[in-house]
Amino acid sequence: MLCIRQHIFLLLTIWLVIITSCGDENEELYRNYAPKIKLLEAESNVVEPESKLTIRLETYDIEDDPMFFQWSSTGGTIQGDANGAIWIAPMEERRFQVNVNVSDGSKSTNGSLIIQVWKTRLGDYYPLSVGNIWTYRDVNNGKNKIVFEIIDKIQIQLEKKQTVPSYVLSKYDPNLPEYDPNLDDPADPDQEWRVYNFSYLGRNVDENMKLTEILQYAQNVTSGTEDTIMFVPFLSLYRFPLIPGNRWQQSFQAKLTPELFPIGGGLDEFEVISEEDLTVPVGMFNSVFQIQESFSWKLFNQDLDQTIVQKWLAPDVGLVKFTQIQTRGEITVEVDFELESFELVSSN
Repeated sequence: MLCIRQHIFLLLTIWLVIITSCGDENEELYRNYAPKIKLLEAESNVVEPESKLTIRLETYDIEDDPMFFQWSSTGGTIQGDANGAIWIAPMEERRFQVNVNVSDGSKSTNGSLIIQVWKTRLGDYYPLSVGNIWTYRDVNNGKNKIVFEIIDKIQIQLEKKQTVPSYVLSKYDPNLPEYDPNLDDPADPDQEWRVYNFSYLGRNVDENMKLTEILQYAQNVTSGTEDTIMFVPFLSLYRFPLIPGNRWQQSFQAKLTPELFPIGGGLDEFEVISEEDLTVPVGMFNSVFQIQESFSWKLFNQDLDQTIVQKWLAPDVGLVKFTQIQTRGEITVEVDFELESFELVSSN
């Protein structure tokens, strides 16, 4: 009797195992997966108010189930299908979200894009031409002045015998005389002579030759010296269009020219703070953008330079105001300058 019971128990156990295994196989066989989004992209992430934006969509379903598409947006109007959508931007300037839901009737997948609606501000916000001159006056002491002047356009030598065109921006105090050895008076050790600081700048444009970026390739290590450092990669000083809230940052290495010997590196961070009307000594300007730059340069974890700059750019003029707090070693210098006069030449 005991033997019969044991056989019955064994048969029941085998039957349960078979039923469970078949159930797992059937469950795996008929498992449904949500559709997948292979591609979701827009022609641009910045569009003019009331303009049309084309959005492309590519999807697939592992089980080849029929798919259903539902498009929506947080503003404007949108019409779409399996291949994409056309979004009509609203008038309001801000960021909007475009959404798509892809369903097979049982499970679904969501995708989204962030689109900025922004009306293009006319004008050149950073004119680069040889001969351009800007003169700035100290807000706290009107006698103190500084001149920015684009004095040349040269080819900068890069690695592997490559070159890049660069504008040379010279900065100097116009109140100080040019050095003249004939006027050098040994009896006057306090005599100050004009010193120059040089920055090397360039432009990036898109396929339509529209300005997208102002780059800084290199600069003097210290004012009045010939020692120059190159930034690798180049620093992206301004990214257009300038839109309040936009941020970007860049890690860099500093390399001493011409051997490109590394002398530390750091981080350069930028944020477009605001758009405003601004009055400075030379006049009043509309659609002025304020940009903050936070520059940090280290060597062996020691701070070489910590600088925070606030810059205001006006259309067809360029820099109209700047404040700066710079710390090198134990010395911190603060400045506040506004544009007093300027002279711009035609583009070159």
